[in-house]
Amino acid sequence: HQTLFSLSLSLISMTTKATPEQRILSQVEFYFSDSNLPRDNFLRTLVGKNEQGWVPIATLMTFKRMQQLCGDKHDAASVAAILRKSSEPLEVNEEGTEVRRTTPIPDKVDAKPRTVVVRGLPTDEDVAGLDELHDFFNQYGKVRAVRVRRENGKPNGQAFVEFATEEDAQKLATAEEVVFKVAAAAAGAESDEKKTEEEEAKKDEADSNNENSGGKLQAQMLADFYSEQKEKRKQQKKRKQGEGDDAKKEEEKPRETEKDVVLFFEGASDQTSREDLKETLKKYDFEVAYADFSRGDTSGFLRLKSGQSATKAVAALTEAKAKVKDSEVVWKVLEGEQEEAYWGVIRERMAASKAQRGRNKRRRRN
Repeated sequence: HQTLFSLSLSLISMTTKATPEQRILSQVEFYFSDSNLPRDNFLRTLVGKNEQGWVPIATLMTFKRMQQLCGDKHDAASVAAILRKSSEPLEVNEEGTEVRRTTPIPDKVDAKPRTVVVRGLPTDEDVAGLDELHDFFNQYGKVRAVRVRRENGKPNGQAFVEFATEEDAQKLATAEEVVFKVAAAAAGAESDEKKTEEEEAKKDEADSNNENSGGKLQAQMLADFYSEQKEKRKQQKKRKQGEGDDAKKEEEKPRETEKDVVLFFEGASDQTSREDLKETLKKYDFEVAYADFSRGDTSGFLRLKSGQSATKAVAALTEAKAKVKDSEVVWKVLEGEQEEAYWGVIRERMAASKAQRGRNKRRRRN
């Protein structure tokens, strides 16, 4: 028989793959851990139903994850035998039918110092499911939980990895290089099992579209991740405020009435921003000094930098039928009385702003 070789994906980890029994033990330890129990309302209710905190092992085996791990190979008695090997504060009753936590349940647990945010993970759950992720991160220390982040129900390549100790978390966060490898392994197959060309083509397309099929990961402590996100939001807020406060910037101070530098536009999308307008004019070698325009408006004024001609700008934009965010915009040059009126409004606005700053300054002194 002719032997065909197909490529299959396999995870290369620095640690030994956990046995099914080890996974069962780890899962139940997680259920009763500080990482889960304080915020698991259903399990806490089960614990609270018994004065001594006993929970039936048979009930735990109805949980979806335990069903996956136990299958048809384990019953309550065999799970009880596995749990007796726990080094965690867990206790199994003499009959082997119930399990409980032997230490008090904390009201609140700060897992942040023990949690690492990992980015760049494969988004294919067949390659990087919970079991594979646990096996991989266990090389840095005992993993309490791996919480895969999702978008629209699918993994987005990020996960929160919670360790038993802060020291273990630091090992991952400070590792010089963290590589999650997906390797091609040769697998023999008989000719009668060969996939159709259409199936192979679909697989090749899926593989090529999977940008997160494996490789170097980015890892940082959760506290640093939150600080980074907070700074990003702060910068975004500043940029938005900047759009509304452009008149206060030095470059946007009105010059003495200058001819042929102001153009009017209308017909823009209500989603148009100042940056969209500036980028459009920049394509035709014109630079906007100030956009007298607010997001949501569909018309406004653009003031060009000194020395540039609004007449030439309008001619170039009109000839090219220039669009802003796919909207056809009408461009006009401000001339004569319209131009004078525009500069008059600008001067009044600046005078009012200057007066307000003076009043604010006096209030601070008082």
